[in-house]
Amino acid sequence: MSFSIRYARAGKYDDLQQAIQCSEQAIQKTPEDSRYRPSRLSHFANSLIHRYERTGKLEDLEEAIEAYDLAVQKTPQGSPDLPMRFNNLGNATVSRYDRKGTLDDLHLAITYYEQAIQKATPNSPDLPMYFTNLGNSLSDRYRHTHQVDDLGRAVVASYLAVKKIPKNSPDFGVIGLMSFMNIQTREKIYNELSNFPKKLC
Repeated sequence: MSFSIRYARAGKYDDLQQAIQCSEQAIQKTPEDSRYRPSRLSHFANSLIHRYERTGKLEDLEEAIEAYDLAVQKTPQGSPDLPMRFNNLGNATVSRYDRKGTLDDLHLAITYYEQAIQKATPNSPDLPMYFTNLGNSLSDRYRHTHQVDDLGRAVVASYLAVKKIPKNSPDFGVIGLMSFMNIQTREKIYNELSNFPKKLC
């Protein structure tokens, strides 16, 4: 059993430390052009994010963002892994925005979520998550910029998040309710300000 799996099950910090160390060693031994390099960079970044969540050490978050970014760059276009890697990069960038309050990070995260959506297949089971993340980030940016288009796009993203959830999915109730509430709130504000945008991205 790998240290990362054992950490996920038991939550022992020593296992997380070992997982990070093993990931670093694996990356060092992996050639730059290896097809395994993107996944190893992603696993390394995931472990760094877990440690950041435990310790709050900003250096871990910065290093995770760098690793996620490299994983995206090394992933071939058309790879089924590319959308999730853009999403993970977006999530980490949002975490840095939450920590430092730098609006440029929010701009970047929105771009990454848009890329995740564009690279995903139309029937991807991950699309509801991507649309939810995009909608939340657009809504956050609206609070800063008061750009009506951001709020309108957030409404559309929340609507599409619900629409893309299969009715028999165990996530339908939770994600659907959260997105519906987001739609209700954002749509009410948006309708008072402008008309719906015709395009999401």
